[in-house]
Formats: sequence, structure tokens, C-alpha cells
Amino acid sequence: GQYKGLKVNAPRHIVTEAEIDAEIQDLIDAHTTYEPYEVHVTDRATVAGDFVNVSYVGKIDGEAFEGGSAEADSIVLTENNGYIDWFEDDLYGIMPGTTVVSTGFFPEDYHEHLAGKEVSFEITLNYIAGHYTIPEFNDGFVKEKLDFDSAEAYREFLRDLLQKESDAEYDVQKYQLMWSQIMANAETLELPTAQIMYYYTSERSIYEVYAAENGYTYDELLAQLGVTDEYLREVMGKRVEEEIIFYSIVKAEGLEVTDEDYANGVIEYAEAQGMSESALVEQYGEEYIRECVLWDKMMYTLGEMNSFVE
Repeated sequence: GQYKGLKVNAPRHIVTEAEIDAEIQDLIDAHTTYEPYEVHVTDRATVAGDFVNVSYVGKIDGEAFEGGSAEADSIVLTENNGYIDWFEDDLYGIMPGTTVVSTGFFPEDYHEHLAGKEVSFEITLNYIAGHYTIPEFNDGFVKEKLDFDSAEAYREFLRDLLQKESDAEYDVQKYQLMWSQIMANAETLELPTAQIMYYYTSERSIYEVYAAENGYTYDELLAQLGVTDEYLREVMGKRVEEEIIFYSIVKAEGLEVTDEDYANGVIEYAEAQGMSESALVEQYGEEYIRECVLWDKMMYTLGEMNSFVE
């Protein structure tokens, strides 16, 4: 099959403002503090950040619906609290014991039988149970907590960091897309049954040992995992097919692992695994490491032979 001169469609991801906002929200959450009250607070009105106990009844067309009511539920008076966006809007600035009626629409991507429908919630504020102090993401916050000059400077730092992480993933993904295209182009004339059975037997023995240790039979374990013995054989067949294509390309291109390649591979893999070079060799063995180095060498060669369309 064709494995060189390919144009691989591999769009590069550009970090979005929403992704940056999500990182900032995680940061705010990490610096949010909670001050619980020893008794139920009922002598003041609610403010943003309060943790409140409420009871509510939800109605559609005047009728209560299943799953829309609660006797003593907890909610934080802030955005992104896990409730429908507008649910808590009328709970600010009211005294415990107050009942409000909030009306709005379920999101279009909500549960299918409720999506987009108008709903009203009769909500009673039982008491204030504590308070979250939620910092505001501004210049003062980033100067104090992060040692950045401004909130905008930190946003740009996040943008660069997330883009570098995304680009690192892209470098891996584009080669995966290329290999998938090469696999699809290839025609395997024959699969060696003995090699498939070698991998299958080895894999099955792992399942059998795990099953015995946990009080299952082999078939019971597969059922628990939602797979079949036939599927396991198919996976091993795909593994052998991939190896055939791998070694066919290696042979066609005359690739081999030199002692220098191997030594550099050991250094690189040991650093990536966070272990010493000797420990790496002891754990994985020279033969397996050489195969990994050969795979990397083939993928690099293929990357030079093909082009990636972003």
C-alpha cells in the first residue's frame, strides 16, 4: 500500500478563550475559601458566595414533574454551581424563610424530555449554612497570588502555556493520523496464525489470573468488562497486522537501529519515564527497547516522506 507522498489532514488546534476561562475558573476555585457557620443563620439576607439550604418544587404547565423537587437541597450563590444558569437569580438579598418563584427555560441540550421547556420553580430559602469567599480575577489577585503584573498578562501566559501543550499533543496526533492512513492503504495478504495465538494466549492468561484472584471465571470477567473472547482474538489479529506493516516498511526502507540509536533511545526513554537508564533496561529489556527505537525511527522517516495539512 501507499505509505509515502501522502497528504495527511491534521488540523492544528488553536487554544480558545473558553479554554483559558476554564483554567482561570479552576484557579479561582483553588483559592476559594469556605467558612461554615456553627448554627443555621437566619438573621440576615443572602449575599453572593453564601451556601444556602433550599426546598423547591418545579412545575411545567402548572404540574410538578418527576425529579424537579427537593426538600432540603444545598446550593452556592455563584455562577457555575451545577444548577440551571438562572435558578439562583432570585435568591440573592432575601431573608431565610422567604419563598420566591423563578421562571425560565431548560437548556436545549438538557434531558431530552425537558429540553427547551419553560419551567417555574417555587423556592423556599430555609437557612444560610455557610459562606464561600470567592476571589475576583483581577490585577490585585494575580499580583498577590501569582506574581504577575496584571490579569491580562496572566491570560497571555496561560494562552502560551496551553498552546505549547496543545502543540505537543498535536505532534503525537499528526503521526497517529498518518499511521492510520497508512494502515488503511495497506493490504495484508496473510496473517500468521501462530503469532496471533501467541499474543492471544499471553493476553488471555492475564485475564485468567485476574479473574481467579477476584473470584470470577474467565467468561464472567469478560462479561463484566463488556468484551468477548472473539473480540480479544480480533484485537490480537490487528496487533499482528500492524506489526507486519511496520516491519514491511522497515525492510523496504532499509532501516535499522545502530548502537548509537539504541544508546540515545535509552537516555530519552529513561528521562521520559523518570528512571535511571539501568533500571529502564532491566525492566523492559534490550530487545523491546530496540524495537521501540526502530518504531520511532520509522515514524520519523515517514514524517519526512509525507506532508501534514493543518
